[in-house]
Amino acid sequence: MNKLEYAVHVAPSKPVVSDDLAPGEDRRMWSPTSSTLIYGARDAILVDPLLTTAESRALVDWVTAKDRNVTTVFVTHAHGDHFFGAPAVLDRFPQARVVAAPGVAARMDTQR
Repeated sequence: MNKLEYAVHVAPSKPVVSDDLAPGEDRRMWSPTSSTLIYGARDAILVDPLLTTAESRALVDWVTAKDRNVTTVFVTHAHGDHFFGAPAVLDRFPQARVVAAPGVAARMDTQR
């Protein structure tokens, strides 16, 4: 039986565009976000492909360095920072399927 392993990629924090700042703050930062790669000897599932195209391209470079084929991109919940980057992942792994639970998929189009 093949052994499954995982690795976590963390994208750095980034500035948020906001005029709702706390007293004394000059900018607000978006928390670092992460994606998890669950993989066997050859194939992998990528969990939450990040927010921006640039972050997701860096994520794809990280996955590619691990020499795994992404077959599935799993979205854990319907916040854009967990799936807006999927197109950049699919550019590199066009055969991969993006999947989510039905309740998550139903709410994904509310994010813009």
